[in-house]
Amino acid sequence: MSEEIAERQPLLENATAIEENRKKNLGILGFSLVVVSGFTCSSASVIQRIVCHGTLNFWSLFLYRGMIQMLLTGILVIWNNESFWGPKETRFQMFLQGLCGGLLTLSILVAIQHVPLGNAAAIFFCTPVATFIFGWPMLKEPLKGYRLMIIIFMMSGAALITRPNFLGFPKDSNLADGQLWMLNDTTLINKANIWQSKDEWKLETINQSINIENMSNHTFLGVKDFDTVIEEEFDQYKFEEAWIKGESDIEGFFTLTHIKSKKVLTAISAQILKVMDDTNDNNEILGYLACFLVPIFSAIISIWNSQCEKVHPTVMMFWYAVGSCFWAVVGIISFQQNILELLILKNEIIGYTMAIVLSGIFENFCDTVAVTLVTPTRVNVVQCFEVIVNYGLQIWLENHSFHPSDIFGIFLLLIAVTATGIEHKVMKRNLPRWI
Repeated sequence: MSEEIAERQPLLENATAIEENRKKNLGILGFSLVVVSGFTCSSASVIQRIVCHGTLNFWSLFLYRGMIQMLLTGILVIWNNESFWGPKETRFQMFLQGLCGGLLTLSILVAIQHVPLGNAAAIFFCTPVATFIFGWPMLKEPLKGYRLMIIIFMMSGAALITRPNFLGFPKDSNLADGQLWMLNDTTLINKANIWQSKDEWKLETINQSINIENMSNHTFLGVKDFDTVIEEEFDQYKFEEAWIKGESDIEGFFTLTHIKSKKVLTAISAQILKVMDDTNDNNEILGYLACFLVPIFSAIISIWNSQCEKVHPTVMMFWYAVGSCFWAVVGIISFQQNILELLILKNEIIGYTMAIVLSGIFENFCDTVAVTLVTPTRVNVVQCFEVIVNYGLQIWLENHSFHPSDIFGIFLLLIAVTATGIEHKVMKRNLPRWI
């Protein structure tokens, strides 16, 4: 008998080693998917806000995202011979994550449309804070001194990196200078020298307002979708083309205020102009509200996904898409959107819309699979590194200034990430109960 046990011992040890190696590889795969998901999310955000200048209708993006994802995942569910209803014991969580998933997608699209990329990222990637809070009642994970310390470091670091205005940080001086203009003969000059144009310009007075004319292209500056400045053909009946010239300062610079929106012409980059003001309008308030909802929904969904580990990822994504379609229909009806205008896209925005939609679907797939391989807390902590990436995008693409406090913010964020990574080791020590 003892000889038989001795013969089986090496086999058991080998099986144990194989299982440990399998778990390790799955963990690496999970972390890799989280990283890929983060970069995919950043890419889609850049396309929507920077490349398309916020001109895409988020209801159209939302509707297309739900329909295409529901079609693709539905086909995969049938192909894999999976049940659309999932296991009975986790069916309720599966349906709830679908409804919350739709609201999460809508919140992200609204936030990116109306909030600067860096500010949105600062709030998005504070998801671990919400995960710690909701993990207490939903996963019975303790919320004590150690995690409270991590929360403080994480939120402080994200705030210092992106310097959101809603926390009281002053706007960069280049934004104020970006709202001052001068016409030197036929050259339109921006005081901050952000926006560049080799065309010839003229300020043409009509009644008590002016039109900003590009004489090289025979077009006029107008405003589309609340804040995006475009060049269009002149129409004397279009209120969107009318501006008011402000008083000149000592150097001869003045503001150009759009009559309809009552916002000031602002240079964003070398090619991008927008209209902005110093006060929060309804859209900005809506955007920040959507930002705060993102980490809440993300944390809850990641917890539910981990509880539905026996459900095939394609089934989870299918109900996520059903939730998106449900809320898209509710929103379109509630806000009286024209369904045909949302579905029939112009040639120049079809590619951008599909890129954002497919990126979102791929990101959803990565997140859904990742939370079945690693814990929700670690998934969300790894995503905090994306704050650093978005900080770089904020400086590079949105022309924000560098501040020495940014380095300290990155340092605090890295401390939070490191502290979370070693949490299980710290908790094994003989520490006071409040920690």
